Amino acid sequence: MLVLFKLMGFLGLALLLAACGEEKTTESVFARSAPTCEPSVLEGRYIVSWEDGRVTLETAASRQELIDRLIEPQLQAIRHVESDRLLPGLSRGTSLKSAISPSVPNDSWGLAAVQADWAWRLGIRGQGTTLAVIDSQVDIDHPQLASRIAFNSGEMGLDEQGRDRRFNQIDDDGNGYVDDYAGYSFFSHEPNRATAPDIHGTHVAGIIAAEHEDSEVRDADYVQGLAPESRILPLAFIGSLGGGTLYDAIRAIDYAVMQGVDIINASWGGAACSPELARKIKDLESHNILFVAAAGNRGIDIDRFPEYPAAFNFPHQITVGSIGRSGLMADHSNFGDQHVHIFAPGVDIFSTVPFSGHEALTGTSMAAPFVSGALALLKGHRPQATVSQLRQALLQSVDQRHLYRNASQGRLNVARALMEIENLVSE
Repeated sequence: MLVLFKLMGFLGLALLLAACGEEKTTESVFARSAPTCEPSVLEGRYIVSWEDGRVTLETAASRQELIDRLIEPQLQAIRHVESDRLLPGLSRGTSLKSAISPSVPNDSWGLAAVQADWAWRLGIRGQGTTLAVIDSQVDIDHPQLASRIAFNSGEMGLDEQGRDRRFNQIDDDGNGYVDDYAGYSFFSHEPNRATAPDIHGTHVAGIIAAEHEDSEVRDADYVQGLAPESRILPLAFIGSLGGGTLYDAIRAIDYAVMQGVDIINASWGGAACSPELARKIKDLESHNILFVAAAGNRGIDIDRFPEYPAAFNFPHQITVGSIGRSGLMADHSNFGDQHVHIFAPGVDIFSTVPFSGHEALTGTSMAAPFVSGALALLKGHRPQATVSQLRQALLQSVDQRHLYRNASQGRLNVARALMEIENLVSE
């Protein structure tokens, strides 16, 4: 993720400008950006947030041309405007992809560390929950993921002409997306297909939901998803080279809300300068959606040097750092006594990769889906639990170590979290 300076004061100002009653001008609606964001600006592309809730992407040859053509004539209808940006990949030091470690034995140490099988033995497997994996493209045909995809029934079956709705190039359910039978690729602006899956999104999805029938953690030639009866909504906005745009990330969040997911997993970052991204994530609370973010892989204190979305710190958000096999914080992991909430396994984690494979990856991108999967277990077990209760149960049940640099001073423990949600819901 990008290293960015603290901008929360700016974000709050930008988001509350209209509410404060200040007079709008063609300049005041433009979100100010920090110098660290300028290299990622996509020239000629502008994200416009409208007062009626719409967000559109507008193109213009110059800022002045956009003002003359769009902003000035519709000033009162516009909330704010910002440049679209590239959420960069490895070239800018982010961790959208992590190192493959094929020589590491498949010992499932992460699942054992969080006591995942305590839930499985009780038949708690994430039933009835849906998680959006906003990431790169998931292999929807992987043998351990194919049955775990949240398919859209409105785009399935045969249409009136006897054609397969999945491929008939018609928006059968009228939701604005053609053939979105298995999520959508906002990166390529087309339905998800099994023809171009990516390792990162597929790996994240498998940590959460790879199908298995075990009741105990095993060292096996297949992957054990933490919540193997949950469902994954794959929403791709990152390309195979590790980059995506801010606008596409925002569209993916909107789609996840529209489809009524319970949890969003965001194993990415780099958009600290966006008031619209902050607003979209903040608004998830009103839709009872939990937002799980990877802390980042630069080994820095994000209380001092924030990286976003990890450091937004909303009441329905959980930001996750990594531990290694020893139980200590991993060297790569970002930390923060306020903005990182919990640690989870993130070193040499085996999971699904495209074309029926499985490999080990390392990074906070792997730690975040451990927490997303744990939340699916809690939500599936106690569907009536509120977002606040689910978050509280997870963070109050950690295995604590006073040396941990996170808000809970702890790491994920599924068994204790399930006991805690029982206490909270019964109160």
